[in-house]
Amino acid sequence: MSRPLIKETEERQLRRLHSNLVNLSEKSESKSVSVLRKDLKNLVELIGEILDNKPIVLDEYLTPNDASKIAGISRPVIIEMLKTGGLLGHTVGKHWRVNKNSLLEYIDGRDQALLKAKSIDEDGFGLEE
Repeated sequence: MSRPLIKETEERQLRRLHSNLVNLSEKSESKSVSVLRKDLKNLVELIGEILDNKPIVLDEYLTPNDASKIAGISRPVIIEMLKTGGLLGHTVGKHWRVNKNSLLEYIDGRDQALLKAKSIDEDGFGLEE
């Protein structure tokens, strides 16, 4: 799955904001908190970016059709992975259901492997997209 790209300085600002908000939420018993205007601006921009990228909200279990669309592979491959244990899931009658977390782990692992292969191939040994 694609992830939004942010600059290192933006990441530091967001991590600081996250830390401050976590600390406020854990310590404060009041119904409101104070947030610096620049932090609020960063938070609003981040929420806007997330919503603009149309995030996919997934149920705990997916149909093989939905899983194949999300992973970008065919439905028969999803079914085979379920049968061989490459993905976690269960059957409902004759129909498979794919565990959301298992699918996301597969996608993340696949993306990590692709990035690693690309970095190894920086010398140009013929690996192409």
